[in-house]
Amino acid sequence: MTLRSLTAVTILAAVTIAFISLIQAADPATAPKPEAKDQPDPGATLAAELEKVVRENLRGCGTEDLDVIASTIHPQSPFAQATQAMMKQLVATYDLKYELVSLDYVGRDKDYALARAKQKTTKVRGPAFRDNVLDIIHIFRQDGKAWKLWTSAALEVQYLDQAGPAPPAAGGA
Repeated sequence: MTLRSLTAVTILAAVTIAFISLIQAADPATAPKPEAKDQPDPGATLAAELEKVVRENLRGCGTEDLDVIASTIHPQSPFAQATQAMMKQLVATYDLKYELVSLDYVGRDKDYALARAKQKTTKVRGPAFRDNVLDIIHIFRQDGKAWKLWTSAALEVQYLDQAGPAPPAAGGA
């Protein structure tokens, strides 16, 4: 299984970057505000919530717990079923270790929030697999009061066995 097939359900990176530009323009968390020492930064609070979702998703991937993985994906996402099917095949084939290297909050609008992450994936057991660091945009949407993954877009893949990024892969959540 190639990394391209692993990211087959991500949307095109160019569409996501355009969406990021729209979100940043509408993001109240990025607008200048007067200093308020007693109020928490809403952007920091949301960033922590989004990071928790990604960490839980990667924990589920690492422990091969499909229920945990599914609990982090928005049930109305157009990519939810395909992502779950892909993960079922992936955990049946590989034993992989997942690590969140970094996560940066990008912005939000009324419906969506975006974060850019770097995720490291290394093979523990299984057939041929190229260890990598994936630079990815995650798009989140609320399910009730909980933020969940809506879709994701791979921006670059850095294979750990060679220098230089790979071209972005197309696909969904």
